[in-house]
Amino acid sequence: MSNCQIILVDDEEGILDLQRDALNSIGLDVETYTDPLAAWSRIKLGKVSLVITDWNMPGMTGMELLFKISALQLPPYVIMITAFGTVDRAVQAMNQGAYSFIEKPFDLNRYLDVVKEALARYAQGSAASAGTDTTVRRAPVSSKTGPVMQSLAMRRVFEMAHSAAGSDSSILLLGESGTGKEVISDYIHHQSQRSSGPLIKVNCGALPEHLMESELFGHEKGAFTGADRRNIGRFEQAHGGTLFLDEIGDLLLPLQVKLLRALQERTIERVGSSAAVPVNFRLICATHCDLHTAIAEKKFREDLFYRINVVPIRIPPLRNRPDDIEPLARHFLETLQSSRPDGPQDLGAEALSLLKAYSWPGNVRQLRNAVEYAMVLCHKKVICEDDLPEDVRGISNGNTEDGHAAGFENVCALPSGSESGAVEKPTDLKGSTQLAEADMIRAALQRHYWNVTAVTKELKISRSSLYERMKLYNIRRPGS
Repeated sequence: MSNCQIILVDDEEGILDLQRDALNSIGLDVETYTDPLAAWSRIKLGKVSLVITDWNMPGMTGMELLFKISALQLPPYVIMITAFGTVDRAVQAMNQGAYSFIEKPFDLNRYLDVVKEALARYAQGSAASAGTDTTVRRAPVSSKTGPVMQSLAMRRVFEMAHSAAGSDSSILLLGESGTGKEVISDYIHHQSQRSSGPLIKVNCGALPEHLMESELFGHEKGAFTGADRRNIGRFEQAHGGTLFLDEIGDLLLPLQVKLLRALQERTIERVGSSAAVPVNFRLICATHCDLHTAIAEKKFREDLFYRINVVPIRIPPLRNRPDDIEPLARHFLETLQSSRPDGPQDLGAEALSLLKAYSWPGNVRQLRNAVEYAMVLCHKKVICEDDLPEDVRGISNGNTEDGHAAGFENVCALPSGSESGAVEKPTDLKGSTQLAEADMIRAALQRHYWNVTAVTKELKISRSSLYERMKLYNIRRPGS
């Protein structure tokens, strides 16, 4: 490891001396910098394997340095060190591409273990980049591939995923469609010991039944009509890396038996052959189905369930983590701007309020679609509420040809406790006032076809006050 160039960046000379002495003791070549700007000038010249940087520094923060490093064509690995370590900062650093995150004061033995592991991974990635096998490559986690989160619920998911990535155990990702199971699988792979190997993804629900076995296990030439050459299946393609089986609940029962055998024996047989082919992969499965129900209905093997359910991670729906809506929406806006650089650059306050108030039955995938919809139709620099899809704005999809939404006579539900459809007459002045207020809100919603912003302007109240009154009077839109 004597040829591995390491750059240490910290505005405290004592910390630099401690790290340099520890790394020199195991024969590593080190340069130290108290000025992060000077360190950046050196790093961009190249021939650097690893940068170990403090978080808080004058002139340039560790995160700013990490952003610059991540933009290099062949970036070195980065380890972030801080005296104020939190999960928030760990997520932020790793989403941007940091290899690891260490808190001060740190244990020198653990510090050296992390450094040696990072250098070994970097060497593997460099060797793969120099070779001809394009399926084996370094794939650092960035804000485009890592999970974007702010809510406590997703921090816990991240913590579990980060811990599970260090093992080779099978992982089962559970959650509704569109919650981000594939994103989490990417993150686990990139943080695992197999990150330099391939990540092979298979959607079991999208494979035609007659091709599923061949796609997964491969086939020999002549195995069936049309098999004019040998086909290497996804299990073999994932050798040395990770196999992600999405919608595992849709896997046919005969193939569940073969998958179980592959997990037990670490071998597979191609269609048309009885020869055992060794395979070495880490399995991540995902499903939105209730596999316990599928087992009870004899649609999923119980023994396979226990094989794939070693580390279950449940991803909550977006409606249960509203704190993630704004960072996700801004992330999608940023990533979509590359396809339309002259398009909108920001989300307006009213648009954000609508996004946060919506229930998102399609989860993160639907949120991305909504932002893309607004990007396409908006011709201003800021996305407003009128640029969002109608369902997000609360406008019924059952519109008539004259533009009026059908069924708005039922847009407001009756107050709870009214069984016959008639509202009980109030017996006091306060009740009379509330009844009049409820009627006024219902009438305004009908006039404006559930456009909340238009209603708040007409009634001269804030959006939060309107929502409070709607909740008080049990006013709901159709189908909610």
